[in-house]
Amino acid sequence: MAERTVLVVDPDEEDRRETAEAFRTAAVEANIVAAGSRSQAVDVLAETAVDAVVTRYHLGDGTGLELVATVREQYPKTDCFLYAETTAIDTESFEVTVVEFVPRDRPDASETLVSLVTQEPEVGQANYPVPSDESGRLAALDRYGTLSEQTTTALTRLCSLGRQQFDASTAVVALVDEHSQRVVASEGPLDPPSDRATSLSTHTLVSEDGSMAVDNLQADQRFVGEEHFKTADIGAYLGAPVTTPEGHPVGVVNIYRTHPREFTASDRTYVETLAELAADIFLLGTAGATGRGVSE
Repeated sequence: MAERTVLVVDPDEEDRRETAEAFRTAAVEANIVAAGSRSQAVDVLAETAVDAVVTRYHLGDGTGLELVATVREQYPKTDCFLYAETTAIDTESFEVTVVEFVPRDRPDASETLVSLVTQEPEVGQANYPVPSDESGRLAALDRYGTLSEQTTTALTRLCSLGRQQFDASTAVVALVDEHSQRVVASEGPLDPPSDRATSLSTHTLVSEDGSMAVDNLQADQRFVGEEHFKTADIGAYLGAPVTTPEGHPVGVVNIYRTHPREFTASDRTYVETLAELAADIFLLGTAGATGRGVSE
């Protein structure tokens, strides 16, 4: 493996030196450069080709996640790692920020960090949020091939319920594979993007709250700067992951509104219930099918 250039960003000089030393101790092929703040890191990135960024959360002139957002926009092929104490993190930011989090307060923190940063590029990061067990999720998804007419009809009725409940323009049930989302049922005119990286489904898959609500897509700070959302005819969004009995999120129930709307806890519970029903529909279809797909 070729030598990787790693930028370590930490306002604490001693901790910054300790992180750099972890790579040297492991005797890995890595060129370590350092910065003590977000602005210094931006300057280094402008002058140096960097393969990976390792950043603390609090940087004095911003946060590590803000730095990651800059890296994602300007240097999309650069891997990003947040190396910080668990208690320091605003976990809501992880819904849309693509970053590998390594808790600094775990016993094997430095060894884990070095292993992740120096892994082969082909198993590196995607340019969108990925569930922790992505390989297991994709394996679970294999059971859903060509859906039967009965399954599709039931899912379409479910979409109709969601659309009516929220006075939405469109409701969609989609399965999300490695690089795309596949709409398997819908009600309404909106045609969601097939590219996983530009879909709201991919963010909903990693939501830790059971659902993801966006009251005003165009004003939501989580999506500011995302060009593909600026042109979308979406004012508000509500979605919940469709999960297998083993706990793998394989799809999403999506509710799209043309105009903004403030979603309540009851609204989130409702869409989560729809997602549970969708999971049951998929499961019943799978149980009654033969071969690889739900229906041959």
